[in-house]
Amino acid sequence: DTYLKSRGESLNIEFADETTVWEAIKVAAAAGLSEMTVKEGLLTPVRIGQTNDIQFFYPPDVMLGSGPRRTDVHYQASEPSGIIVEYLNPTTGNTDTVECFLPGDSRARAKRIQALGITNQTQAWRYGMRERRRLAYKPASITFTTELDAMNSDYGNCDAIAMPINANQSFYVTGVSGSTVSLDGEVDLSGPDTYYAVSVSYTHLT
Repeated sequence: DTYLKSRGESLNIEFADETTVWEAIKVAAAAGLSEMTVKEGLLTPVRIGQTNDIQFFYPPDVMLGSGPRRTDVHYQASEPSGIIVEYLNPTTGNTDTVECFLPGDSRARAKRIQALGITNQTQAWRYGMRERRRLAYKPASITFTTELDAMNSDYGNCDAIAMPINANQSFYVTGVSGSTVSLDGEVDLSGPDTYYAVSVSYTHLT
């Protein structure tokens, strides 16, 4: 409700058919570009947006077993190319549409979705563009096992993960001068991958 009001938007829907409370709540959250989550018996809407604030950092030494596993799922040519959103026009009482396309999309292969509870063209466009970008720019999935460290994270958090490079190599940065980084040992950076140095500081409490 706070998010909708801050943008001058609203939720307008009437459930005429039978549905479950859970399905109704998900519809209400979707109008605010959020997803419902359940944690410790509490329902919480989470909206994922742009942020540079990292809530928690997972280095390799807190990971159990074989470490992180990455799975990439890319956009397939057989998937929809564009989104057409159907929403209710409150003035006419009819269903209007708004097109949500990325460069190169084809209207003939567009997917039609309903924006339940949305009666504003701009709001419907934002709703559709989030779905379009979700289909086009699928993020990689990274899975790993840890102990109680995992309790630091919550739904929608922006966390950082450090992954070992080239068969679990590790090193310390001993100096930085401009774009030159000095290490305490030899590191194999061969191969087609691009490598980055991340500076992380720790505070130890005794």
